[in-house]
Amino acid sequence: MQRRVGAYVHSSTLKHPDGDYAPAGHSAVEVMVPWIPDYDAWGLERGPAAGEDYRSDPVYLEAKQEITEIMIQRADEVIPGLRDHIVYQEAATPITQERFTLSTGGAAYGIEMSIGQFGPFRPKPATEIAGLYLAGASQAWGPGVEGAMLSGMHAAGAVLGRDLAREVRDGLVVGDRSKLTGGGPGWDPLLASKRLSRKPRAAAKQGVAARP
Repeated sequence: MQRRVGAYVHSSTLKHPDGDYAPAGHSAVEVMVPWIPDYDAWGLERGPAAGEDYRSDPVYLEAKQEITEIMIQRADEVIPGLRDHIVYQEAATPITQERFTLSTGGAAYGIEMSIGQFGPFRPKPATEIAGLYLAGASQAWGPGVEGAMLSGMHAAGAVLGRDLAREVRDGLVVGDRSKLTGGGPGWDPLLASKRLSRKPRAAAKQGVAARP
């Protein structure tokens, strides 16, 4: 009998239909479930950070397939018929995360979100080493895109000796004002950002170095 666990189901295509998440006529759906990071649960001994090759291990592959099936099952419950329309699927595990990031236990959101390592108890931008500043999901502003972005702003503020967060709230624009073409009826900031992001990629394809 398969385990029944909670799942996070999300569709990037639904939020941004004109994005590059899936080919035309298709949609991308992401599913996440909490799972055990212990090596023995995956049939491993030392883990990828220690150099253990796991990708062809039959015990690992069986466990990965079981979890993949659980995620598809959970997604199919909230999106009936989804299973019958899957044309491509890929799964990652805590072991995968450890392999690519060397994070302990395959943690995906920085250091452990425990009571002693939460909010003000997480690392600050400035360190005891002169000239070394920190930014990322392990900082006080938490994991995720927004948390990492805020940590970067506060790190820049620490370098400059300024309260950039307050300045931004007061209306400071950090960037090239000539590229801020917003305003007026029907202006879509997301669409404007996407157009700007496509320019460097188009130039790169043509072998041209694009300026930010």
